[in-house]
Amino acid sequence: MKMCENRRFVGKSHTSLRVSARARAGNKVSSKSLPQFFQDTLLSRNMMYTCFMVNTADIYEELVSYLDNLSEQEWALIVFDSWTVKDIISHLIGWIEMASQEVPRIWMTDETPWFMKTDDYGDFNQKHVSQLRDRSGKEILRRFKESENAFDLAIQSIGTDKLRKQGSKYAWVFDEGEDNHYLEHFKQIKMAVEGYRSKQSGT
Repeated sequence: MKMCENRRFVGKSHTSLRVSARARAGNKVSSKSLPQFFQDTLLSRNMMYTCFMVNTADIYEELVSYLDNLSEQEWALIVFDSWTVKDIISHLIGWIEMASQEVPRIWMTDETPWFMKTDDYGDFNQKHVSQLRDRSGKEILRRFKESENAFDLAIQSIGTDKLRKQGSKYAWVFDEGEDNHYLEHFKQIKMAVEGYRSKQSGT
């Protein structure tokens, strides 16, 4: 099977940055708990990701496009536990902003990133969710775009090829296929929003 072209990709055996989606969310949600349809499909333009590597850039663009069309009511929908759509994106922002600082720092110091030494991310997640909880959906989306751009610049400042040549040492920088952080949360968000819209329309 041919691999997808991707600006960031690693083998399935590695832990990706944006560390594993379930771990970063405090192990609250497993993709296996979602309906099979949502596990197998990107839920946008009926695109099927059947190759080993998921194109993170495409998923990001799909997610941003979807978020750009949400009402403030939809941004406030509960997705799981007490987390709203805004909270989930705030959680993503926290990880990507942190990664933008960690990539060049780790490159210079050769240290092991803190999140590779623990599986307890609860305090980190809660800090960033709480900081942005009072912001509007549009503000959250703007911050999300800014964080993604900053992460791309951090990677470019070193060079993607240089990072990849380090093998598993920098595997955390790259997002994996089946555990892709954006894809997993996109599925959760879309399921909540589409369920809400269906109820509103009476279908």
